[in-house]
Amino acid sequence: MERYKNCQPNYKNSQVKSSETPYHMQLTARLALDKVCYEWNETYLLEQINHALDTSNKELFNEYSLKYKKFKNK
Repeated sequence: MERYKNCQPNYKNSQVKSSETPYHMQLTARLALDKVCYEWNETYLLEQINHALDTSNKELFNEYSLKYKKFKNK
């Protein structure tokens, strides 16, 4: 049995399995990643707002509070 032809694997061979990920697994992974990104962004913005309050920096507070407001309203 010849497995390789012209230095390319024979994908029709039963020994080579398809590596496609099922759709529901792709969707679950995407939703999990979206959740992690959302939580990180929320934490980052809150930290920046708290830092601005601690340092009494009105400009930074206004900037990050507007970003946080847009972030939460989406």
